[in-house]
Amino acid sequence: MERNIVTKRRINNNSGVPLLLSVIILQLMIICGLGFYITTIEPQVVEKIIYVPEQNQDIQTQQPQPAQQYTPPPAKEYRQIQTFTGVGDKTTDTVTITGEKWAVAWQTIPTSGVEEYAIFGVFIYPEGETVSYIAYFDGLEGETVIYVGKGNYYFSVIVANIDQWQIDVYDYY
Repeated sequence: MERNIVTKRRINNNSGVPLLLSVIILQLMIICGLGFYITTIEPQVVEKIIYVPEQNQDIQTQQPQPAQQYTPPPAKEYRQIQTFTGVGDKTTDTVTITGEKWAVAWQTIPTSGVEEYAIFGVFIYPEGETVSYIAYFDGLEGETVIYVGKGNYYFSVIVANIDQWQIDVYDYY
């Protein structure tokens, strides 16, 4: 039984550089040829016909319309929309946010003599929600920006050793 053996032999041809050079020269020739063709196209003359009425014809003219005055929308800014105050723990009424973000500022008056044990914490919930809150803040005073906008929210305030507290709500619109 006779076998035909086919052998593949790789030819080591170091002609890659001249081939690349040839391709570049060919591309330059094509580009130059197109450039010559484009620059040799003669410009075309376009005629414009203007109608001028005879002197005895009425020419209707339009009265210029007054330019409409552009009124830019009011600049967005934080605007105080609600204040909540209280003593002790409290769940607030809802507040409606119309902007894309809003801010909260709070302050407290700790009980005298036990200031170091004063606690003030607030959870913010979407209306109707009791488990998943969108924000939490604490401390005896401060401010924070909330980037969850547009909706109705309420505050669950938890305090200890606080005589009085206040929360100011600012909508950004």
